[in-house]
Amino acid sequence: MEEPSQAEQILITEGADDLPSEASFFNAQNMIRIALALVALTVIILVRNFVARALTKPIRVLTKKFFPDHDTHFEEALKGPISFLCIAGGIYLAGNILLIPDEFKVLLVQLMQSFLNVMVFWVLFQSVQPVSEVLQKTGTGQFSDEIRQVVVDLIKIAIVCVGILTLLQAWGVNVAAFLAGLGLVGMAVALAAQDTMKNLFASVAMFADKSFKKDDWILTPEVEGFVETVSLRTTTIRNFDTSTVVIPNANLANGTIINFNNCLQRRITWTLPITATSNERFVSVAEKLEKYVHAHPKVDKKGTIIVNLDEFGEACIKLFVYFMVNETAWLPFMEIKQQILLDFLRIVEEEKCAFGVPTRFVRVHNV
Repeated sequence: MEEPSQAEQILITEGADDLPSEASFFNAQNMIRIALALVALTVIILVRNFVARALTKPIRVLTKKFFPDHDTHFEEALKGPISFLCIAGGIYLAGNILLIPDEFKVLLVQLMQSFLNVMVFWVLFQSVQPVSEVLQKTGTGQFSDEIRQVVVDLIKIAIVCVGILTLLQAWGVNVAAFLAGLGLVGMAVALAAQDTMKNLFASVAMFADKSFKKDDWILTPEVEGFVETVSLRTTTIRNFDTSTVVIPNANLANGTIINFNNCLQRRITWTLPITATSNERFVSVAEKLEKYVHAHPKVDKKGTIIVNLDEFGEACIKLFVYFMVNETAWLPFMEIKQQILLDFLRIVEEEKCAFGVPTRFVRVHNV
């Protein structure tokens, strides 16, 4: 074997000097760089919240200026992405302080670009909710809170999907081929998730029809109670015994829903058995009860008011009463109803009459 020439020996010696050995890696210079990198990263992590508050302060001033009557929450929405960007910058700075090979520096730059992409989509994700709230509070949005929340959720899902695809493309993944393969998987998932899609479209239909909203008192064939939460797939209703019932939105959309909060008035209809000693007393009771109903402040005077003797009963004559009350809340309505009942009892007693009860006479023969 031929001996290397003098020029080749010089190149081999210079190349060997460029390769960092284990001993040279732990020399004083590298240890100082490692310490500086750790200090820089630690300082940035400690001051990231202060930097986030300082950068979001102008945003808070601008939102207070343009929306003085509304809390937009933009500041809270942007603190997280800014803190994340500070940590990413600290990692990049620490990597540049250290003596790392060029291929790792390229990887560090690519990682920093990925962090920037994540921050951009994170800002968009966090801004969707505050923007929707501002549009709703300022009157620009014409939708209910429930359908607004559904739109917000769909936009957030779209932002997450686009962000993931952007990251994959940045790392060299063939997004077109990935989407093509994902389409086949999507078909299988769609077939398996038919009920979920049915509930999703049912929720959109309900919100568009404005069937109900949060805190409404509703009655369905399955449950009666107050609407607590409305999501893309289900609706949670709290019963009067404080238990909760979760119903798929498709069931609600295909069933009958009675929304008591949409009532303009409440109806009172009774059939009262009256007993009296003469026809004049029957007529007097009917007239005084009708006069009382017309004078009551909560009774709708423009609506139908009926207080008439209707038919014969068992040892009585039945008095039919029908009118509307200008009160939709349940408890106040029950209090008004109780007051009217007590006043009816007082008027009947003043007229020397009574409310009849079913009676039976039994004749016993001695055998």
